[in-house]
Amino acid sequence: MREPRGQESCLRLLRRGGPSALILKVGKDLVREFTLLERVTWLCPETAVIVAGDMENAILAELAWDLGASFVLFPPLPREWLPALVDGFLARPDVTGKETRPPEPGSDLLLLPDTESD
Repeated sequence: MREPRGQESCLRLLRRGGPSALILKVGKDLVREFTLLERVTWLCPETAVIVAGDMENAILAELAWDLGASFVLFPPLPREWLPALVDGFLARPDVTGKETRPPEPGSDLLLLPDTESD
């Protein structure tokens, strides 16, 4: 698990390849957060992006889906689902239909801090 300090650091890590998941908590700087979501889904389409929020907001959830989120975890869905979601995305079949091996030490789970920039 890695916690990059900014968007460019995050993108550099994701471009290295291999199974990866990004947990993107939204709610403090929506423009920055949704810009990152759009960039990751465009530049690193193999990366699973889980968008999480602290309060129920159907409009933000819909926007996250529209920008390519792999999963949107807003209340009333429980935050406790997060570990199982990450495990599922890291072990998901690749585009050829073959299941990937369980996550190895080189697999990345990225947690982006709420409010820091590169």
